[in-house]
Amino acid sequence: MLSFFDVLGLVYGRQNEKGKRNGDADDGTEPGGQQGPPTLQSRRPAGPSLPRASQADIDSNPMRYVDMRADEIRYARHSEHEYGGETFNVAVVQQRGRPETRRVVITSNKDFRNAPGNVPLGPRESYVNPDAPRQTYREKDTGSRRVVPRPEDDTSHHAEQRTQRVIGDDEEIVAQAPTRGCCPECQAALGDNINTIPEHRRSPEAYNRHRVQERAVQTTSDGE
Repeated sequence: MLSFFDVLGLVYGRQNEKGKRNGDADDGTEPGGQQGPPTLQSRRPAGPSLPRASQADIDSNPMRYVDMRADEIRYARHSEHEYGGETFNVAVVQQRGRPETRRVVITSNKDFRNAPGNVPLGPRESYVNPDAPRQTYREKDTGSRRVVPRPEDDTSHHAEQRTQRVIGDDEEIVAQAPTRGCCPECQAALGDNINTIPEHRRSPEAYNRHRVQERAVQTTSDGE
């Protein structure tokens, strides 16, 4: 029996059925311009479902909330799109020393202007892209408008670094979780905020070890 992790592995690197690659649409719509349905469950493949992140955990256990919410988003995006280099970051932020002001900020390393249709937002969540819309230029020969490319070594669009840029000067990150392991460039950019990420997401190596353990547990439960 295939676990849902095996299913996710099979779709890695493929195009979806409409031939779109992740991030082709920058406006948060699904390929073809249609918004996806408003639930995660309808996007999930058959098989075991993930525990749902509890809104109460934003206040009582924010680290658990961001960890579970990141898995929800990873799973939802896997079921509809090839994974490619897509990363989302889920962060609980608050005004400094004021936990009653907590809110959830979701960012991505892709140029979506709005949250994709299969990432419905909770009542305390917002999707933010500080770089939208991207700067464009018009080609002289064709007259086509193109997005100005980023320098090869620029990582400021990474989801974790975008989170750093969208929070207010009077705010702090309480907990955050990228949907993949935090890269070395983001580790450096986050500074002390790396400690707001669950340990198994603080590096690609730690996250890969965590996923191997997840698969082992799932395979064992499937065989019982």
